[in-house]
Amino acid sequence: LKIFSYGGSTDTLLDFATKQHPDLLRKVENADEACLLVVGLNAFQSLHDLTQSEHWNNGENHYIYQSSIIFGSHGDRPFNDKTINDRNINFGMAAMSPWSSDDAYIRQGFDTP
Repeated sequence: LKIFSYGGSTDTLLDFATKQHPDLLRKVENADEACLLVVGLNAFQSLHDLTQSEHWNNGENHYIYQSSIIFGSHGDRPFNDKTINDRNINFGMAAMSPWSSDDAYIRQGFDTP
């Protein structure tokens, strides 16, 4: 599986994982080559920057690591009605873990609470 990291907190973890499983995982430098694009802490300055990035495509093939920290304030959690409706931000295809479900819902097959 070819993996691309946007940077931030996931780089060290992905480096470790690819060294442990080189037959299964390979980190690539070009997002166009990747099957999975990983977003971690400090990869983007804001939700807007993330969703406007060149490869976002409504989150398709994206995994947002530690999303409960990234979306730490109540109004910034991805499935909060305010975030979706007021800001017109679509996280429909992105997988996320872990995150708080107090104002959200778990999408079977996508999210890990």
